Amino acid sequence: MHARRSHSRLLIIGLAPPHSLVAPVSALASVVIAAFNAKPLLFRLCFIMEALAGLGVAANIFQFLEYGLKIIGEAKRLKDNRGLPDPALELHTLQLRVIVQGLERDKSARPLTEEHQCLLELSCECLAQTDELLGLLESLKAKQPGSVINRLRAAVKNRNRTKEKTNLEAKLERCKSQLQLQLSKLAR
Repeated sequence: MHARRSHSRLLIIGLAPPHSLVAPVSALASVVIAAFNAKPLLFRLCFIMEALAGLGVAANIFQFLEYGLKIIGEAKRLKDNRGLPDPALELHTLQLRVIVQGLERDKSARPLTEEHQCLLELSCECLAQTDELLGLLESLKAKQPGSVINRLRAAVKNRNRTKEKTNLEAKLERCKSQLQLQLSKLAR
């Protein structure tokens, strides 16, 4: 019995194709079978991906509309303010500039003490900050406030440079508070 079994195994092994051909064919067959079995899952994944792509497009459209509405609102505000992006800020900055220029004119009237020298340096710094902020506000103005296109351009510029304007405003506010502190120190 043992002889027959071993002989039949040898016979089967002898009829089988060489091992070098079996491995690639079986690997290919397993990939094809796996792909066939996964077909419904693949279709489900494609459907989910299409839904996510549609959601992404809808979100982009919503962002575009939101940005457009903000720009239109900014353009209307520019129309109401005769083309000025922030009239109160501009007025406040101009007033501070006049005060600082007055402090600078007083420097030649008498000899400077250390405190007066510090005040003069602060006033020079404030003057530079006011000039920079006024220059930015001037560049953000609508050139022709009556023109819708110019107001829209100015609104886009204003929107894109909001951070810069906020930073300059904060620097000027710090400079102003230091100037007030120095003036109160001199008044004692």
